[in-house]
Amino acid sequence: HIDRFGAPTEEQMARVSVKNHGNALTNPLAQSGMALTVDDVMNSRRIAGPIKMLDCCLYSEGAGALILASEEKALEICDNPIWIDGAGTSNIRTSMPDFDHLGRIPCQEQAAQRAYRMAGITDPMAQLDFVETHDLLTGVELMSYAELGLCAPGQGGRLIEEGVTEKSGALPVNPSGGMMGCGHVAGCSGISRVGEIVQQLRGKAGGTQVPINQGRAVFSAIGGPAISQSCTLVFGRDQ
Repeated sequence: HIDRFGAPTEEQMARVSVKNHGNALTNPLAQSGMALTVDDVMNSRRIAGPIKMLDCCLYSEGAGALILASEEKALEICDNPIWIDGAGTSNIRTSMPDFDHLGRIPCQEQAAQRAYRMAGITDPMAQLDFVETHDLLTGVELMSYAELGLCAPGQGGRLIEEGVTEKSGALPVNPSGGMMGCGHVAGCSGISRVGEIVQQLRGKAGGTQVPINQGRAVFSAIGGPAISQSCTLVFGRDQ
């Protein structure tokens, strides 16, 4: 991605770590809340390529549960259900992707567009209150900004540098702290993040709460060999 688009810089990647670890400080369920500086991240042990220790999330242990119900049942058992307005999935081949795909996450883009079409989302920057997305590594979050339609490919670093995706920004990303701040349990992490979205849209997220104006948010997951699979869900508080 860096070779293809000339971005992000390592400093921009470090800002994701500072943001997500910092967001986790107000999340009582988070494992890795830390007050970091860009220099802290830049000076942490290099793992591979531009990736350093504090660019990575921790693997953890945990559990999560959700109640998924029909519209009729949801209204019967809950005073303020949160609705699934759109859902999209994509599974590209699990071998090395085409060269045109290198530096991109095509399955995430496809899944997001399918979910947006179902939910009637045409401008995610204007129609969403916040996003919870995969941040196994800082660079992956920055790449996801483009795949989720928040900017052009290669411009994710600009968004973090301008504060757009900060908790106080125009479109917060991972106000929960994400995998980076909360720890990562494959499978359970996705359930946990959906739970965070539900609490946010209800205005009951406590210290991680962000302003809710549009009443809508997105969760995006990626995984599989060579990041070949993705799922995107659009949630809304209004029926």
